[in-house]
This record gives sequence, structure tokens and C-alpha cells, in this order.
Amino acid sequence: MDNIMDFWEDQMSLSPDYIIKQLELWACNEEKNIDACNSLENMQKQVKRGLNSGFSTITKYLCQEKPIHLQFANFEQIKYKFGIDYEGWPDGIPFSGPYKIQTIDEICHLQDMWM
Repeated sequence: MDNIMDFWEDQMSLSPDYIIKQLELWACNEEKNIDACNSLENMQKQVKRGLNSGFSTITKYLCQEKPIHLQFANFEQIKYKFGIDYEGWPDGIPFSGPYKIQTIDEICHLQDMWM
């Protein structure tokens, strides 16, 4: 149906990003292709999606026509324009996009923090 995502958002209060994340977590928990689930690349994707989804959810009430996407390179501008800041970023991990994080330990730690 054309409006199925409206149902999930309006009736169940679930964003499409959240639904996708839950499906991916289920596949990983069921050990479906566990090597791919635990790869650095897959974890970077998951963290990117999670951070973007959370940021969009937090900022969707700022009366913007288009959603605000998390852009690490421009975060200082976003921070001052909308009066928001980040809290809870793990110590020892530079505030940067998930694809710039190149170790499994760091990306796992970041993933644990946003979950």
C-alpha cells in the first residue's frame, strides 16, 4: 500500500529508520550472516543510520520544511543556528562521522552509546 509508512509513523509512533534498525538487529541476533553483521563497514552503516535517525527525531520540531541531517563537518554551524549541542559522545573517540572511525572497538563503543 502507498501509505503503509504513514501507519507506522501515525498509529505506532515508529519512524522508518527505527523499523529498519530493528529488522537489522533481529537479523544479527538470529545469526543471519553474522560475519557481515560484525564487520566494520556494517557497524559504521548502523551507527550512521542510528545517529541520523536520532538527530532527525530531535530536530524535527524546529519548524523546518526539510529534515535536518547530521553533518559532522558543519555541526558547529548547525549547533549555533538551532541552539543544539551533543551530549554523551564517548570519551576518546573524536566527534566525527562513523566512516572516519576505523577500529571495531571504537565503533562498537559508539554504537553502544547511542543504543
